[in-house]
Amino acid sequence: MSFGAGLSAKYPYENFGDTYDTGYGIQAIMDYPFIPLLDLTAGIGWNHFPIANEGEAIDIWEFVGGMRFRMGVFFMSGEVGYYTKIEETSFLPGLGLRFEHFEVAMNVRAVSGGSWTGLRLGYYF
Repeated sequence: MSFGAGLSAKYPYENFGDTYDTGYGIQAIMDYPFIPLLDLTAGIGWNHFPIANEGEAIDIWEFVGGMRFRMGVFFMSGEVGYYTKIEETSFLPGLGLRFEHFEVAMNVRAVSGGSWTGLRLGYYF
């Protein structure tokens, strides 16, 4: 089992992008090698989105879990996540590169209360 931490940039789109600017976040991440090509994954994270127009910025906590299909350093993932403040649950497709200690990942969150694309740089201890 591997534990790590990540820094991310969040790029909102659709209605969420009309209200909020590009955000940032931090995550605690975990993966567990289930079978040779498949890992179980979980994470918890905090995301901050500054306001684009009038109003207040929003802070969203996310709780995610799922699986990651690995092919060498490349992976494709499918997770389910819950998001506070917008109180939504969503399927999260993603892809990335995972080296021994470093990870570069991209995933997409598409829910009616908020949609964004996230890019994460992670480090596993």
